[in-house]
Amino acid sequence: CAFSAKSRKSDFKASGADESASASDMSIYEQTVPRLLKMTVDRMLTFRHHNDRLFWRSDQGQLYRMLLDRAHSFTGGVIEKRVTEREALHETERSQVLGTGIEADARTLSSEAVPTSGSERVGGERDFLDVLLDQYGDCDQAVRIVQNELDSLVFAGHDTTACALAWTLYYLALHPA
Repeated sequence: CAFSAKSRKSDFKASGADESASASDMSIYEQTVPRLLKMTVDRMLTFRHHNDRLFWRSDQGQLYRMLLDRAHSFTGGVIEKRVTEREALHETERSQVLGTGIEADARTLSSEAVPTSGSERVGGERDFLDVLLDQYGDCDQAVRIVQNELDSLVFAGHDTTACALAWTLYYLALHPA
C-alpha cells in the first residue's frame, strides 16, 4: 500500500488538527503513522505474530504499542487543545451576549442563544474535528469518542481501497486457478 505524506497531511488537515499541533509534534506523528501501518502489514504476514500473546510480548509488539500510544497521545492532545479553545470562545460569546444588555442570566441561556460550537473558522469553514465535537459535545466521554473517530479517519482511512486491492491481487496470485 502506498502512504504518501501529502495524503496524510491533507487528511489530517481536514480534521483541523494541523492548526492545533506544533510542527515537531506533527513531524513525529507523520513518522509514526506509516510505521504503525507497515508494522500492521508485517504482523499479518508473520505467522507467529497472529497470536496476540506472542505478539504483544515480542519486541515488535512492544514497539507497536509504544508507537500506538504516541499516536493516541498526539490526537488526544489536539482534541483537548481544541476543546479548550472552544470553551474559551464560548465564554467570550456568553460574556458578549450578557454584556449587550440582554436580560438573561447565565442559567437560562440555551445553546441556541449562545453559539457553543466554535466551528466557524476563518472564511466560515468548519473542519472535521469541530463537526465531531459539535455532534458529541465536549465532555470527557465524548472526547474519547471523538478521538476514536479521528484515529479511525487517520489510521484506517489511509488508502483503504488501495490496500484492499493489493490484498485481493496478492491472494489471487497465491491461488491463480
